[in-house]
Amino acid sequence: MKRRVCTLLVMGNVFALGCGSEEGSSEGLVRRVVFFHPRENALAEEIQKVEDAFRALPSEFPNIERFEGGKTNENPEGWTHCFIISFKDLQFRQDQAFGEAFDAAANGPYVRTPRHDYLAHDATPDARTPTRGRLRRVVSFTLKEGIAPEETKKIENAMVALPSQITAIERLEWGKLVRRQKDVKQALTEMATSRSYTLLLTFQDGSTRDECLAHPAFEEFQTLLQHHGAKPSAIEYVAQQ
Repeated sequence: MKRRVCTLLVMGNVFALGCGSEEGSSEGLVRRVVFFHPRENALAEEIQKVEDAFRALPSEFPNIERFEGGKTNENPEGWTHCFIISFKDLQFRQDQAFGEAFDAAANGPYVRTPRHDYLAHDATPDARTPTRGRLRRVVSFTLKEGIAPEETKKIENAMVALPSQITAIERLEWGKLVRRQKDVKQALTEMATSRSYTLLLTFQDGSTRDECLAHPAFEEFQTLLQHHGAKPSAIEYVAQQ
């Protein structure tokens, strides 16, 4: 997983609500990660309208626990924005008003927006590191079809162990992708067998990120993923108020 290949560095300004001086444990939160960029010939005011719509969601829906978003610069996939919206549980999927508001923000005629939800497991539940100003790295990968349960568990254990092996990692959470089923029970059932994961790493800055990526324990983890068919991709952003 070479950094020059898989890292989409999110630079510039970041919109953030709920990521004040400290962020507590994320265990059990449902994170919705959204990427978008304007379609060709989009007007500046229409891009601003999309940004404003996302930023307004927490004030409109009190079940949103945390919100972060960022503008990006110069990445090979062309993404210009990343937003992470966090909820207490999967019940938000049954909120019709939120669904309509989200679709209105995410599916405008001038943007394209892939999204995925994951149920967070916090490998650093006691961390009280400020997230404002920190470099956040969102990593996504899917394991090969037919992987044995014991191999999946081995990968999950390796993720959880990373913070204890690499001091450069300030916070780490991971979770399986939750499919787009609106029904909560069905979504949880599908998540149990999901092979797609999201990993959220927090670093003090780019130099500590580089230290992590060069660490033997992280290289070993990358090798383990590659052995099981994963092709990780990553987006980074700096959390700011």
